[in-house]
Amino acid sequence: MNRIIIVEDEALVALGMRKILESNGYAVIGYATKYTTAYELIVSNSCDLILCDINLGGEYSGIKLMRETVMNSSVPFMFITAYADTDTLKNALETKPANYIIKPFNEEQLLVAVKVALNNATLHKTHFDIPTDTELQVLQLLGKGLSSKDIGRKLVKSQHTIDTHRRNLIKKYKVSNISELICLATARGWVRYE
Repeated sequence: MNRIIIVEDEALVALGMRKILESNGYAVIGYATKYTTAYELIVSNSCDLILCDINLGGEYSGIKLMRETVMNSSVPFMFITAYADTDTLKNALETKPANYIIKPFNEEQLLVAVKVALNNATLHKTHFDIPTDTELQVLQLLGKGLSSKDIGRKLVKSQHTIDTHRRNLIKKYKVSNISELICLATARGWVRYE
């Protein structure tokens, strides 16, 4: 059974999607209506797909949320939005979503979009087995013993972003801690010591 997280600022819409998905054999492990709650839900749970609204009704968007949490991990996500303008679509596509659905949609459209997203994720799973360039940089610097704060300075990223990369790498490669992650990265030749 596929495990799904819903991020949608309108609670009634989120509950409607939850009902549709659960009545069709999916397990909705949680939903969030705010950025901060969604962030915690995503980083605290493993899932097979995230359905994320772009407009979260606050300062931060669903696009930012996906960039900060799962963009460079093996967790697929799809955007659910009322926005189809060129700029929004361009920004959303930069995060490499597994799908994108425009509101309003009906039950059949939602179910097809979810199936396509899960299928796309399966087809591209091998792509996720190789670390991205940023992940390789983080791994290399972790291997040198640098802290998240120091890595952030070196890569011109926030400590928060580096911590997110660390958590995502641990999830992605199914290891328990950073030491195991560095051992795996070294064994696969991703980290080299000079």
